[in-house]
Amino acid sequence: MEENSKNRVLWNEAASRGLVLGGFSAVCFALKQLSASGSEQVFTILSPIIWLLQFAGCILILRYLLRSYASKEKLSSLDSYVLGKRICTFSSLILAVVVTAVVLYIPDNFLSMQFDAMKETYSAAMDSKTKEVFDSMTMSDSPGVVFFSQFIYAYAYGSILSAILSRKIQGKEEEQTSETTDNQ
Repeated sequence: MEENSKNRVLWNEAASRGLVLGGFSAVCFALKQLSASGSEQVFTILSPIIWLLQFAGCILILRYLLRSYASKEKLSSLDSYVLGKRICTFSSLILAVVVTAVVLYIPDNFLSMQFDAMKETYSAAMDSKTKEVFDSMTMSDSPGVVFFSQFIYAYAYGSILSAILSRKIQGKEEEQTSETTDNQ
């Protein structure tokens, strides 16, 4: 019964903390969208900066979220990993919904520009039939593909990050146990 309670608490914590991480990722995505709506030079300069901000920010935020929970609860490294994966699940869902909504409801956006650039790049290597099918496709024609590809990408990144960060994050009980074994 205690395991069920602990599991429920971890899911609840993951949901609220995933909202923070997902919100940060969505804001970074929105910044990319805004930079794409400007001139191409501005986009070329700002896009890598925003990507770096998002990459490093997600690492720091997830680390902070895991450490803050571990500082007040009994948490093993495995529990920390599980919590991190669950946080990333919620965060990935939030980001995937935002990206899909942008693709569906904002006509001239960053993802459409990337898709069009990809079509231009590979058009020389395609036969006429493939080119015709590819030209008829748009990002808004496949919201399921956009949603699941974004979700899988964000979840995979988060899972790997959780595995790395959870090795160094221990709760109250784990710290006391490791200090006791170190002193003996």
